[in-house]
Amino acid sequence: MENHNGKWRLAGYDVISDELYNIRGDNANITEYDTEEAAQAAAIIQIQRIEELQPIEEAGEIQDKICIIDPNGKPKLFEPKIKIPNPNKN
Repeated sequence: MENHNGKWRLAGYDVISDELYNIRGDNANITEYDTEEAAQAAAIIQIQRIEELQPIEEAGEIQDKICIIDPNGKPKLFEPKIKIPNPNKN
């Protein structure tokens, strides 16, 4: 994915089709971040959203993933160091 503006971005990764897709913010624009840390914080929120839509117990290995796109356009799979709970579970 191209990224020529010096900002960090997020992309979804569809495991089945092996493709990246844009993640849009609440205002329907592609959200950009000034720092990697800000992109990582946003990625955690996106992982929670995926977990709501595709619970790992049901989706298993085919659950979508999140990539962080660096300012040079290089995607890297985001793998948080902590387990992110499903917000729908007690």
